[in-house]
Amino acid sequence: MLASHTFKPRAQYKQANHAGPILAARTSIYLWEFLLEILEDPECASIVRWTDKAKGEFEFLNISEVARQWGIVKRRPNMDKIKMCRAMRYYYKKDIIQKVKGRHFVYKFLQLPYNHPVLPSPSPPPQEFAERRSVICYTSSWSGE
Repeated sequence: MLASHTFKPRAQYKQANHAGPILAARTSIYLWEFLLEILEDPECASIVRWTDKAKGEFEFLNISEVARQWGIVKRRPNMDKIKMCRAMRYYYKKDIIQKVKGRHFVYKFLQLPYNHPVLPSPSPPPQEFAERRSVICYTSSWSGE
């Protein structure tokens, strides 16, 4: 990715494809949505890439640049890789993303809170995950190409 290129989210981020009542429409982007979109953006191939899209596994090639881009999107100019990784660890508890053990800056999507426009139609979540639902209505499992 060229330093002059700034990522611009393609989709409107509204919780429209989830099970249950819509609590409120939103226009901001979540980190996991941002990651999915830059993984699909050819201009971002030098900073992040799929290692196994079918499994939802990806690798940061330049995590500092990804964090800088995330900071621009969120209007947080002091964003760095430490702060972004802290935000990603929050997703561990939500079973959205996990770190791939033994691999530096490699992560894996586990569940997605709703059907994301970048991804093909997902399969339903595993039963044990559906039983653990809390505030976010999880409706999709990872389903890559």
